[in-house]
Amino acid sequence: MAKKQGKKPATQLAKSTQKMISNEESNETTQKFEEKPEVSKVVNEEVSEVVTVDVNIAIEKEVSPKKTDEAVNTREEKKMERRWADLVSSNRHKDPACSLKYIPLMISNGVRIAKVMEEDMVDEVERWSHAVLGCVYGLTPRFYKLQSFIKNRWGKLGLIDFHQIKPNLFAFIFDSEEGKMKAIADGPITFDKHPLILQEWKRKMSFDMQEVASVPVWVKFAMLPWEYWNPESLSSITSTLGKPLFADKCTRDRSKLAYARVLIDMKLKGLFPDYVIIEDEEGDQLMQSVEYEWKPILCRTCKRLGHRNCEKQKVWIAKSDSVAVNVD
Repeated sequence: MAKKQGKKPATQLAKSTQKMISNEESNETTQKFEEKPEVSKVVNEEVSEVVTVDVNIAIEKEVSPKKTDEAVNTREEKKMERRWADLVSSNRHKDPACSLKYIPLMISNGVRIAKVMEEDMVDEVERWSHAVLGCVYGLTPRFYKLQSFIKNRWGKLGLIDFHQIKPNLFAFIFDSEEGKMKAIADGPITFDKHPLILQEWKRKMSFDMQEVASVPVWVKFAMLPWEYWNPESLSSITSTLGKPLFADKCTRDRSKLAYARVLIDMKLKGLFPDYVIIEDEEGDQLMQSVEYEWKPILCRTCKRLGHRNCEKQKVWIAKSDSVAVNVD
């Protein structure tokens, strides 16, 4: 009996041990199942963050084009401010390359006159020989905006420098005569819905674009008889309007026969007739229509460019007897 009683506790102990182990395993399994929602919650949070980031990136991509111009403009303005600041800060420093010398004066009737020699100007004339002056008609553009516009348009033509002379007067410098003439012929050009007037730099020219005597204009001669498409006849016909510069490629090649087109240097304040008279050796005359790709606007009142008509401002001054007087 004693032996049986001794074996029984051992058997019970083994069973209880197995039960404890199974309980622990079940507890661990239960804990694992309980932990799964937390894992899924973490995963969901990560996914939501990724989705949120993706959505934000998409929103930024949609919004960024609208903000790009403003950001670029701001950066360009800051760059220009730094350049001007650097230029001004070092502009007055003495440099041996800028040294000058005293030259005896020329006095005529008691007036001091600075006499300059032709040989001294040769280098400067050559320096600016490929320069074109321009202004935006009726608009004062921002420097960096016009600079970007011109670089994109004329960069391949050999544009090497860009200067602002005054608020609405700019200088475009090219590396060759060919590039300069291609830029002048590249028109009409509009910037911000305003025409860009170009003028080849010449010695003694005025820097007031209101006083510019002439401007290149493309002129079409619709249904011009084919016998007049030779250089001599075209030169004679276009000379009635101004100084002919050259015909376009289609006219030279006779590949577009609906009209002949010629670039003519015309006086800004001159006439822009709707037709010209062509006469042959037999005395027969032809009234040829003329079409301008751009025409200047000249004020009839003040005779200045940029607007059609203006009126002098009227100022009304009350007299002592309460009678108003119109003062021009």
